[in-house]
This record gives sequence, structure tokens and C-alpha cells, in this order.
Amino acid sequence: MGNCVIYLKEVSFILISGFGFFHLFFSFLSNNKSFKTLNAKLISFDIALMISGIVFLLTYMYVTANAHSSYANMYLFNPTRTFVIFVLAAPFVSVVLPCMLVARFVLLYKHRQFPNPFWDSIGLVAFVYFVAFLILDMGHFNYLMPANILAYIYTLYVVSLYGKLLIKKVVFWCVSIVAGFILITNAIPQGIHYFTLNKIQMRNFEHMFGFLQAYLADHPQTTLYFDGFGRGFDRYYYFTSYETIFSILPNLYNTQIFDIKSKEPNGKTFRANPEAKFSFYNSDEVSEPQSGDLVILTFFSGKPITPEYIQALHQKYELLFVTNNFGYMPSYNLMSLGAYVLQKLGINHSLSNVGNTFKLPSQMYVFRVP
Repeated sequence: MGNCVIYLKEVSFILISGFGFFHLFFSFLSNNKSFKTLNAKLISFDIALMISGIVFLLTYMYVTANAHSSYANMYLFNPTRTFVIFVLAAPFVSVVLPCMLVARFVLLYKHRQFPNPFWDSIGLVAFVYFVAFLILDMGHFNYLMPANILAYIYTLYVVSLYGKLLIKKVVFWCVSIVAGFILITNAIPQGIHYFTLNKIQMRNFEHMFGFLQAYLADHPQTTLYFDGFGRGFDRYYYFTSYETIFSILPNLYNTQIFDIKSKEPNGKTFRANPEAKFSFYNSDEVSEPQSGDLVILTFFSGKPITPEYIQALHQKYELLFVTNNFGYMPSYNLMSLGAYVLQKLGINHSLSNVGNTFKLPSQMYVFRVP
């Protein structure tokens, strides 16, 4: 199962093989620096875990030897953005865990004790996993979920050992207050946002595409414009997701005779693909919707969506359809608020690269050009 995890999420080799390495090393230390009396099965198991990572790395190097680009280059990552995302999304990994590790190993050194082979290995692999993503310069809300779980477990272990000592320290309370503030203002609201996005907005997509299937059956050759969908990942954060969205009608609803175009400015990285099915990809032309065309508004829009913007669309176009599913929580959290402030101040920074910082609107709209 560990090997399956590695090949589904590459960086997981650090958790699997790292645990094997630290567990064997700490077992060696706690056994008077000797392997002779260690359980042979334990040694074999730890070595097998380490070999798993080595095999994966060799395989990965071979498969990617001729790669001309990287996943990180497809998105607007940079060290500052990655660090801020991880601090705000996973304070137990980025703030609490390093402090717990420092406290733990300082006290071990002070009392001339050896690390616990199991528990301290858990804490260290969680931290190394976090550092690996910082080095790779890749950051998303969900990336640290495995390390998050391990960090919570390790924190409980350290508190169970030194709780009475820690509560007397000002540093402990400062770390707790900072982590608690981040959890309340960002991590928990962000988690609720993504949960409701996956539940409610996917339902919105289902209902909207169901309407489009019926409409396009009666109105073939219709051109669709997704409001705020532009070309080039340097300008549109979700550009790489558009292809999946555009494929839903042809692949899942068996609707083929329509086209998709863009009315938004192109990014610098966009290159037209003459063999692509939709004009959105096979041309770099930016055009305005014509009479009979449909304009679709979703939370994937790269524009800042406000009630006034939606009202302007109502006045300009004819509303054909709007979803009616409730329970979605927009991205109202500290990170989105910070990005919004940067935008309002006119500061061009990777932390403010997503125009629609609050992931609005809550519903999906289909308009027709009169």
C-alpha cells in the first residue's frame, strides 16, 4: 500500500522511505548503537521502506530524463507564494510542528535521552515532507494533508510528555495563539470552502450542463463564451482546468455540434493549436459574443465577480438559466482577503494573481446575446 501511495503522489516517498530511515537509525541509537540485538524483521522492514524510495527515484529520473518543462512551471508558483500558502493552510505543519521538534530534541539532549524510534520518526518525516514542497516550490491547499495528520499525532505525543512543562512557557502560548488564529481565520474556512465547492459547485455544473445539453439539441452550431475564461496560464490561473470543463459536454452529454470562443485578452504563454476542436484553442482570436451566442458565468471566472457585475450581465444579455443549489461557502478567508487587498492597492504579486479571489458567484448563469 505504501508503494501504491508513492506512485499516486510522488513526494510520498519521503514519508515511506523517510520513516524507514529514521526508524532504523533511532532504533540503532536506542539499542546502544548496535544492530546485533535488533529484531531482524524490523531491520528488513525498514530497509524495504528505504528501497521503495530509491526504486521510485530511479524510475522517476528515467521517465522524466527528457522532460522539457515541469509541473511547477505550469502554475504561478514562487517561494513567497508557496510559503504563505503553507503557513496559512497548514499551521500545524508549518508553525507548530517545527516548534514541537525543536522542543523535543532540546529536551532529549538536555536529559541525555534517545529519540523514540516510532514517534520521533513520524514527526521528522512530516517536517521533511513539508520542506520538500518548499524546495520544489509547489504549493496548494491540499498538498500537506498527509503531513497535517502526522503533525497532529506528533503534537499530541509531545504534549503528553511535556504538557505540564510547556504550559509554563510563554513561547508555547505564543505558538498556540498564532496557530489558533490561522486555523480560525484561514485553514478551517478554506477547508469548508473546498468541501462545499466539491459538493455544491459540482452539482451546479451538473445542472448547468444538463440545461446546455437540452438547449444545444434545439440550437446546434451555437457558440459558447465562458465569462472570465482566457488563454495562457501566465494570466489565467485555472487555464489548465478549462480543457476538462470543455470536454464535459462532448464526452459525458454526447453533445458535439457547438463551438467555444474567448472574449478575454490572451496571455503571453498561449500558443494556438490548429488541430484543437474548439476555437478557444485553435485560434488566438479574441471576439465579442454575437446575437444568439451564450455567455456562461461560473466561479472559475478569472474576473472579480460582484453583485454589480452580475447585474450588468443581466442588463446586457438575456438570462436563460441559473442554478438553485445552496450551501456553497465562497473563499472568505485570510488568504483571499490578503490577495484582494493587494489587488485593490494595485500591487502586482503572485499572491494576487487570481482575479476572482473569493471564487464567486455561488450560482452558475447562462445568458444569451439578444
